[in-house]
Amino acid sequence: TDGSGATYVIQKNDEGGVSISKAAINVVSAAASIGVGVGLSGAGVAVSGAGAFSQNIILSNTNAYIQNSTIVSADDVLLSAAGDQGISSAIVAASLAVGGSGKAGVGVAIGASIARNLIGYEWNYTSNPAQVRAYVEDSGIDAEGDLIQNAVASQTINSAVIAASVGIGAGGNVGVGVAGSGVWSENWIGVDVASFIDGEFVDGEDTLGIEANNITLWADDTSAISAFAGAASIAASFAGSTAVSVSIGVSLALNTISSSVESYIADVVQTGVNADGNISVTAGESATIHAVSAAAALSLAI
Repeated sequence: TDGSGATYVIQKNDEGGVSISKAAINVVSAAASIGVGVGLSGAGVAVSGAGAFSQNIILSNTNAYIQNSTIVSADDVLLSAAGDQGISSAIVAASLAVGGSGKAGVGVAIGASIARNLIGYEWNYTSNPAQVRAYVEDSGIDAEGDLIQNAVASQTINSAVIAASVGIGAGGNVGVGVAGSGVWSENWIGVDVASFIDGEFVDGEDTLGIEANNITLWADDTSAISAFAGAASIAASFAGSTAVSVSIGVSLALNTISSSVESYIADVVQTGVNADGNISVTAGESATIHAVSAAAALSLAI
């Protein structure tokens, strides 16, 4: 993170180098609370609660295309579409409660964090995939060089969701400590990636197809989710007679990548697709999810 608050994600690629991308949405949501109750002759009761919620949505279309046209080129014809939208979010909630008295001390602390990060989905989970396409439709191309169409989707979500709570109760007779922490993290990526040639150019009785030295169609999805969800709670009670401690930690995570990746040639039937060299049509899928969800609870009664 730089001085302006912008976040950059550094990732190692398959070639051993690194790639650097800037997050399209950069969010930090935090909440903290402290409760203290002290009773000199009666009861000391403290209740503290903290909650943090964040929802981030990206909807996008990235298209590079030739449509209803004729292209004559003395060199290469290149169509390249790249979608690299990203969400980087950190959600933290922390709560502390301390209750103390000569008779009864009660401390109750609750912390909760919720994060929803959606790329290619509406807020109500309706699918609206991020479109990344490089295509030629109903067109004719005559290129002395190569025809190259690349469509690559590399959407990313980097999310950290944390909740922590500490409840302490101390009393001469009765001490009660209660702590509860809960985390819910969900990350969704939906993409539609395509590189294709569909149809040919028809002008009256004239029909123009595709001619080039080499023809390469490439579609690939390298989208990635990296998520951490953690909940921790500590409850402690101290009393001369009765001490009760209750501690609960819950961490839940849902991570989904749904993608359609296509590369094809269709409906060029009259003139065909002609290359002096090679015709390559390739679709690749290498989306990844790295997720850690953990919860810890400690209870101590003395």
